[in-house]
Amino acid sequence: MATLTPPICLEVVFRDTTISGDDPSGANFYRVNMRITAQSFSPNSTYTGANIAVGMFTSNTNVGMIWRISHIFSQSATAAYLQLEDISGLNARIDPTGGSGGNPPDTPSSG
Repeated sequence: MATLTPPICLEVVFRDTTISGDDPSGANFYRVNMRITAQSFSPNSTYTGANIAVGMFTSNTNVGMIWRISHIFSQSATAAYLQLEDISGLNARIDPTGGSGGNPPDTPSSG
């Protein structure tokens, strides 16, 4: 994975979140469609969806939940179809609503 300086931090919105069939327990992997807003970080540089890579982390909540990108099915500058992993079920344990089970919400939370 390439090292990006400064580290990538993109505004994203998850849509169409589903449990992935890649985890036998069905609990820790999720597939999402991600909408991405480009972010400038210097006078002549911009991060887009084309910069994301397997192993990076992403979130669309402000309550501490985060997911690792485990597979990229498709990506462009403004969108990506990804598989995300809830590492060790941490998101399920800290979910303030008590009801998400660790999955990424379809819209940003206001928690």
